[in-house]
Amino acid sequence: MKRLKDYFSSNQVAIAQSVAMLIIGAVIAVLLNEMLITALRTETMALFVVFVCLALIAHTVFALVGNTDALRERVGIKVTYLDESRYGRKYLFEQATKTVETATKSISIVNSFMVESGNRNDDKVTIKVHEKYYKTLLERATKGNVTYKRIVQLGPKESIVNLMSDDEEYVKHFRDIIDTKPQNSEKIGLVSAPARRPTTFVLVDDKYLIWQANQVFQDENGTKMRMQGYFLFEDPQGQITQPFRAFFESFSMSEQHAVTVTEVEELERKAADNNSTSGEHLLADHRAREG
Repeated sequence: MKRLKDYFSSNQVAIAQSVAMLIIGAVIAVLLNEMLITALRTETMALFVVFVCLALIAHTVFALVGNTDALRERVGIKVTYLDESRYGRKYLFEQATKTVETATKSISIVNSFMVESGNRNDDKVTIKVHEKYYKTLLERATKGNVTYKRIVQLGPKESIVNLMSDDEEYVKHFRDIIDTKPQNSEKIGLVSAPARRPTTFVLVDDKYLIWQANQVFQDENGTKMRMQGYFLFEDPQGQITQPFRAFFESFSMSEQHAVTVTEVEELERKAADNNSTSGEHLLADHRAREG
């Protein structure tokens, strides 16, 4: 695989030339303006020359933009930021679902060690879209040749029960993982590991990266975080995704602890304590599936 600098080299020269022309054009415009006003005592001629110089500057600006676009196309990196306040949570989950649907090899996720809270103000449509996102993660593994592994970072003396019980969708998804894993043990994994970085991200085939941006808030139970938006990277060459893959792989097997059925049951009970209505719904939903 070619290194990034190999892609940049030829375009860097063109960009440098464009920038130099831009600067030279600006300097010439100023100098000629002063010279012609002084020598010819006529602003008409000076303005004409300045117009020509500005035309030159405009040309170099367009050339610079064109070379930048060409560089982006050649390297292949595309970055989009989706913010909840602008697009809404429904749209964010829809785009995330479309991204994980493209997976053909692997979906690798790391969760931050901060307590994450869901948005209890989500309407029914948004909740359905959110559920579809989690369902798609499992379907890519159970119906396709894709491995799906999630690492939940835990702080000292912290447990997955305390970390995730405030987000109903996470609780339901973790239950689905535990119920599905026995028949797909080689393709599905849910583990906890010692905390290293306060970050949450999703890697899809090491080509796409969903890097979550969080907002932090306080409630009666302490400091929590909630998704504010995310950066979506399309990176066919792996220039951006490679360090995230390295971080994912840096958790040794001895550090990883497989989340158990008992832990998920405790998680469901804790959710019931946090919110009696939603918690009882989770337990009832599980019992219905068992029956």
